Amino acid sequence: MLHLVDNKLSFSSIAIAGIGGAGCNMVQRHRHGVLYRVQMQVQHLAVNTDRSAIVRIQGMPAILLNADASGVEAVMPWLAQCKALYLLAGLGGYAGSTATPALARRARDAGLHTVAVMGMPCDWEGRRRRTTALRALESVREHAAETFVVHGDAVAERLGEGASIGEFIKGINSWLLRELDARMAL
Repeated sequence: MLHLVDNKLSFSSIAIAGIGGAGCNMVQRHRHGVLYRVQMQVQHLAVNTDRSAIVRIQGMPAILLNADASGVEAVMPWLAQCKALYLLAGLGGYAGSTATPALARRARDAGLHTVAVMGMPCDWEGRRRRTTALRALESVREHAAETFVVHGDAVAERLGEGASIGEFIKGINSWLLRELDARMAL
């Protein structure tokens, strides 16, 4: 069952959708930083299959998809006046790997310029997550006008062996958000 947590529609020319746990965290972080830097209207959205994660979202529309990540059409009314959609997601997790390709396809079909900025799991996270992420990435590349990928192993290598998991997450999120801002030419 689909639920819109925030029922107010606001329209802008650019939307940024954070998908899944990693994407929702990044879009919240981006929203707080971008408010003071941007002259144009930017609509931030959080999209997830996890009800408890969606309930914690504040200050932006939060859209809960079905458990199987179907129902991305519920996002489309939020994009009605948009010309561009930027997708932020970590691939390999459930919502990021299923909803990101579906939303990229829907956005392309709606005529939106779609850019995906995504994180890939580290090798140590396992073959299943890596395979899931690679399948999702292939599908997103078919539908998005531009894709940018940050590989978890590259972030881990930059940080060094002594980095904590918290430092790793902060590092990959920061890298993805810098790439998002560069693509938006902020």
